[in-house]
Amino acid sequence: MDIYSPFKVLHHSDKIKLLKQNKLQIPAQVQIDVTNVCNHNCSYCVHRSNKVNVGVDFEKTQFIKTERLLKLLEELKEAGVKAVLLQGGGEPFLHPGIIETIKKIDDLGLEYGIITNGTAIKDKHIPLLKNASWIRFSVDAASDETYKKVQVTNNNIPKETIKKIKETCSKTIIGLSFLTKPENFQEAYSFALMAKNLAVNNIRYSIVQTLKGNDIMELYYEEYFKLLEKAAKLKTESFRVFGLKDRREALKNNKNYPKCYYQHFVGSIAANGNLYLCCWTKNITKFNIGNINNQNFKEAWFGEKRKEHLTNHDLKECPPCWFDETNKLLNYLMKKDPEHVNFV
Repeated sequence: MDIYSPFKVLHHSDKIKLLKQNKLQIPAQVQIDVTNVCNHNCSYCVHRSNKVNVGVDFEKTQFIKTERLLKLLEELKEAGVKAVLLQGGGEPFLHPGIIETIKKIDDLGLEYGIITNGTAIKDKHIPLLKNASWIRFSVDAASDETYKKVQVTNNNIPKETIKKIKETCSKTIIGLSFLTKPENFQEAYSFALMAKNLAVNNIRYSIVQTLKGNDIMELYYEEYFKLLEKAAKLKTESFRVFGLKDRREALKNNKNYPKCYYQHFVGSIAANGNLYLCCWTKNITKFNIGNINNQNFKEAWFGEKRKEHLTNHDLKECPPCWFDETNKLLNYLMKKDPEHVNFV
């Protein structure tokens, strides 16, 4: 459970100490949408939907220019950021400077992960990925037929690419994700079987949601959870299964804690350069706290817009997210005089 543990934040005791002193800090991780350009047109991608445009800053052709991206990585390293996540937006391997970007990350000694559909990865890319901490492939299906349907593409599941990366990048954790919706939930168990046969390290299930947090899987949970129970039985030391029923709980958006402290540990940069406090607020106009195209990272992160947001932040305005357990832990740690701490 370590990879998705809500307790990972405890390894950042220096940042927790600064929080208790009410001081601003650099995030441990920054997530970067290098491009919004994509070779798939997933039916559940909330930002790509033509039905979503009010209050959202997203254009399908946006990308961070390579020169700015390389400079940004230097700024992150200098600021003390430990890890970066290359994601989308769109498909990271369609960015014209993806090779230079990965080489730069390696040169700087940053940890990194990648979220990709995998179909734009070429043989020339694979040796470059040997230092990636992890790579997660968005698959969402067990059959090519369903894959083409839910990701709206002519591509097949990139099984050969996944195998090559698994063989070449021996230290990299390889995972597959399954974003569940009515059109694909029937393949939840067969997806687990396929993933295990591919010898990947883990799989992760999550549930599709809209920007309004609508639960469109509500009618199918009974059957879906039976499939997840079967999938969980495939778990071994070398093949782990994450994100079972807990992901449904997050959709309920019951934030029974007073503050979001998670936003101090992570930042999110959109393909248009806008800076946000986390991946769940990314591309939502009211959560924009700066832009790296006209500011360096530290100027934006410590800027007045972020300070104003932290002062006026209302949890009721946040969309559902997976980090409630982390926030509950952090809210407890921020208490000045918690009761009976020595009665462990």
